[in-house]
Amino acid sequence: MIRAIKMAAKAHELFFTEHAVQAMLDDDENEESVSNAIAHASSFTCQPDGTWRVHGDGLTAIVAMRPGVIVVTIFV
Repeated sequence: MIRAIKMAAKAHELFFTEHAVQAMLDDDENEESVSNAIAHASSFTCQPDGTWRVHGDGLTAIVAMRPGVIVVTIFV
């Protein structure tokens, strides 16, 4: 799972929900900076609901695995 998330992030093949995009705009981040942070993340925590809390480069994102796509649902 972690490898798939990192590979999708490196290839810039993540899908961002509207909520995540708005949070990125509010924090002066963009899809590229968040993708790079996820690609080089140092911490992945599986949460009870099956999503992953990803920490990297001072950013935190919640990532969900869906069939054929990896979704950034929340950016913090």
